[in-house]
Amino acid sequence: ASLWAGAMQAAASLLCGTHDFAALQSSGGDQRSTTRTVYRCVVEPRCGELVGGSGEAEVAYDVVVEGDGFLYRMVRIIAGTLLMVGMGFAPAETVLTALAADAGSDGGRCGGGGGGGHCPKAEMRMRGIVGPVLPPEGLCLEHIEYDREH
Repeated sequence: ASLWAGAMQAAASLLCGTHDFAALQSSGGDQRSTTRTVYRCVVEPRCGELVGGSGEAEVAYDVVVEGDGFLYRMVRIIAGTLLMVGMGFAPAETVLTALAADAGSDGGRCGGGGGGGHCPKAEMRMRGIVGPVLPPEGLCLEHIEYDREH
């Protein structure tokens, strides 16, 4: 099945800015703060590369994320969430749900469909609200910049 790149890009653009990305990290990270700034998040067609075993040509995509730092598996979960959106399993606004998740316990309000419920950030992936952690194959760190003051 082909991906809906427009929906993926709409979701990616919602990730830009300074947010608490706790719902988009795996357990095991040791960062004290989960607030990060994403300067750029885009879905780009991979130039000249087609994939697909069904005999149907399908375009491959790159997810490009630039930010001031990343949480444990954050980029892989972002890519998994964008993939869910592109496959039609979730709306682009799923990322807003993840970014707005409660930090604490849910008091029984998490899930239940229909919207309006609030999930603790730690439960977002467990409940399928954000995407899976995609495998590391294809993950590429291209550039690191440091302020001269550091």
